Order: sequence, then C-alpha cells, then structure tokens
Amino acid sequence: MTDSTGTLPEFRKVLMVIAQEVSVSRIKTITRGMEFVIEELPADPAPTGVYTVICLLTGKALKMTFRVNFDPETAKNIQAHVAEKPVAELTQEVAADLFKEFSNLVSGGIQKMLQDQSVRTGIGLPLVMTPVMPVPSIFKKTVYDHHWTLKSGENKFYCALSVGVMEQTALENLKIPDFAKAVEDEGSVDFL
Repeated sequence: MTDSTGTLPEFRKVLMVIAQEVSVSRIKTITRGMEFVIEELPADPAPTGVYTVICLLTGKALKMTFRVNFDPETAKNIQAHVAEKPVAELTQEVAADLFKEFSNLVSGGIQKMLQDQSVRTGIGLPLVMTPVMPVPSIFKKTVYDHHWTLKSGENKFYCALSVGVMEQTALENLKIPDFAKAVEDEGSVDFL
C-alpha cells in the first residue's frame, strides 16, 4: 500500500527491514550457522500443502502477524541438521517445533526492536495450523504486507509480515536499528 505520492511510508520500509533481518539472524542462530538467503516475493504466494505458524504482536499503534509456511520435509531437513540426527528419526511434530520456536524468536526480536524505539507491543504464543485451516484475519485498518522466502540449499520456507496500523503517528519516527549490535546481544538456542 502506498501513500498519495505513490511511495511506501518510511515506517513500512523500516518494518520490512526489521522483519527480514531478524528472521535471517534468528534462523542462523537456531541452525547454528546455516547460511540462508532472502528471496523477495512480490505478493503472497498462498502456499498450499504446508504447515503455517502464526504469531501475533499487538499494541496501541499497530497489530502484526508474523507468519511462516513450511513443508514437513524442509522442517525435518533443518531439524536434522540442528539435532545432528538422521531425518528418518524425526517426527513431523518435532520438526514443526523448530518453526514454532523460530516464529517466537522472530516475533520477540521484532518486539524488542520496536520497544527500543518506544513502540510497545505484546506477543501471543505461536499457533501451528495445518494446511486445511484458514489463516485468520485480525485487521480492520490499513494493512501492509511483506513476503519473502528464506533459502538454504534445497531447503526453503516462506515468511510474511502483515501490519495493521492503528496510530500511524506513533510509527513515523521508526528507524532501522543497528543489527550488528543486536546480533552481538543474541544468545544461542538449544532444542531438547
């Protein structure tokens, strides 16, 4: 969605950068260094036959959902790397836990970067949905969507950030944070 001049509002660009940078940082942390690249998507590809994890961030100024779509094989391949186990030993549920944790970490990272700029939000627990469940819509005001794929070799999964703006003035001073500093502050993630 553009403004009257046909350009994206600056805060939308900032939210897009934050979401992408945090998603790459968190997946690298979870996977202990696997390299992932971002592939921009012009629109929501509405993938089918995949699982969806959705996490809600909501506050006075905005409501957001961070969504991850993945297929079970990708989840198993990545989890096998993390757990250092053969793919055959992993169940879909164990592999899906990786993306629940990823969604939670990305949402928490976005929340932290917004909080550092005085935009307060709360986070809901990640919800895993099967391919037949529709993704609920929570927005009644202006919505901005951004879509991208994270890819490592043959493994790729889809991410989306949807933003409902409640108070645009509270977002107009958002700046792109220092990601190098943010990465230094991250810890490691262990799966049991």
